[in-house]
Amino acid sequence: MLSNIRFAYISEYCNKYYPTVEFDEKNDLPFLSNSTVEELFIPRFDKIVQELTTRNSALQPRHFTFEEYTNCKPLQDYISKHNWGNDAIEKMFDMQARIDREQNKERIFPKEERMQARKEAFWAFTVFLHYAVDRYFTNQWTSISQEIQQTNEFIQKNIHTLKLRLVSGKKSIDVTNENIIKGLLATFHCKGEYYKDMEIEHRTMRNGEVLFQQTQRLRDYDPMFVKENKVTEREKSYIIIKNIADELMPPKPIGVQYTNDEKILYQYVLILCGFIQRDISKEFTYRDTAETSKLLRDFKDKPSNLPLLDLKF
Repeated sequence: MLSNIRFAYISEYCNKYYPTVEFDEKNDLPFLSNSTVEELFIPRFDKIVQELTTRNSALQPRHFTFEEYTNCKPLQDYISKHNWGNDAIEKMFDMQARIDREQNKERIFPKEERMQARKEAFWAFTVFLHYAVDRYFTNQWTSISQEIQQTNEFIQKNIHTLKLRLVSGKKSIDVTNENIIKGLLATFHCKGEYYKDMEIEHRTMRNGEVLFQQTQRLRDYDPMFVKENKVTEREKSYIIIKNIADELMPPKPIGVQYTNDEKILYQYVLILCGFIQRDISKEFTYRDTAETSKLLRDFKDKPSNLPLLDLKF
């Protein structure tokens, strides 16, 4: 079990968001098994580290090798002193201890051993997130319902400053009144996934000819398509550290989103990934994290999840 502990955070993340749905052969009931994302990524890990480290290294120096990572003493110190709670590393060691007891073995896993495993897993998770974000935003598979949902979320969050421009040929209308905008948009009048009842025309084509055509509801037929994604490097860097914050950091008191120590930790991650060009061996204080703090503020309303990531692997 502990042989793959380096990938503990990756496994937990992938199985949480991208599990594989399989069906029992006896009763045909669905059940969840290990994510295909995890199974495709882990065997290629060493090759991916090499690829990420060398690609565009002159323009965007990265420090993804394990040697560079471990030699960054300030980052290692911050990981050591951070409160990780009952994370995936702790769970794997505890499970191994239970298995050992059942087999009448007695092994002690000291805090130092657990922390060393945690440092390796943190490194591997950072590599995974950088690779995933890079691949995800090359071209993104999405669906009609996914796009409607994300657009509705944007509208609802920004309704007080929202502006609409309706264009037909050379004619256009600008709508800026909040009440008129609410009157025009279904998301303010319909409950839940109302759009799942809309009708979609489904065509089966061959050699440019329609072989079969029918109308189906979106809940039964949700077409996939490739959406070109023009995402800045700053946005990518935000998504990486926001996922680390959401998945690995313990809960905060009300009103506290990021502690000063966490901001310093994220600063080192951004240097590690090549998003910030600074000396990775330098010891930073919270006064040095203005760039990281601004990044977290600028994109605080941007979704950081990566839906349908399994299609990119």
